[in-house]
Amino acid sequence: MLIIAMGLLKLSGLLTDMGGKFNGSVIQRNKAGIIIRNNKWFAPKRFPKWQLQKASFAVLAATWRTLSDIQRDAWAAMTANYPATNRFGDVYTPSGFQLYCKLNGTLKAALLPELLVPLVPETVFDQGANTNVLLGGPDMKVTITNNMGANDGIQIYASRPLSAGSGIRDGSFSLMRYESDVAQTTFDYTSRYQAKFGDPPTGTRVYTKVESIRQTTGQSGNLQFASDIMP
Repeated sequence: MLIIAMGLLKLSGLLTDMGGKFNGSVIQRNKAGIIIRNNKWFAPKRFPKWQLQKASFAVLAATWRTLSDIQRDAWAAMTANYPATNRFGDVYTPSGFQLYCKLNGTLKAALLPELLVPLVPETVFDQGANTNVLLGGPDMKVTITNNMGANDGIQIYASRPLSAGSGIRDGSFSLMRYESDVAQTTFDYTSRYQAKFGDPPTGTRVYTKVESIRQTTGQSGNLQFASDIMP
């Protein structure tokens, strides 16, 4: 039995924990127990990443239905090699459909060919401790410590200009560029940022996010976040 009273949940033996987001609400735990609160950042139509993910999922779901039984069985057979972690930190084995969407969603975002059958996991590129140089105007760059290999890539995301005291809002990130140049470690995304958001005003904060991906398998690797105040 689940009892809800003024946004506070009392859990029973049938239900021991809850978490995550649902429409405009966030389910989380505090000292009082499990609570439901309003999500003040909830505005999905405002977030380009949310819109892209929704459209991408619809395309992938449609493509999944066109796969042969042999191809779907191959995805189901590979799931044990790709364990996932839920919001509670519990490790679980995804379904074949979930694995298909996860790996191909990563490849699709980077404009890379999608996989009809999965590949055995490979080692994902380690960026090292990346340095983000956000000087505004003509100089918005990301520098990674390690050089990429032949099948490695990174996706660079950035937030719109935020107030100086703002925290990370994952939904507000927009993809600036995808890079796989093995000869470079510094990547400039100034022109794409300006085309999307204009010049960030002085005193605003811009967050960047850099994600490693494996081009052959669709795996995503370590995620680096940084931010700076615009001069």
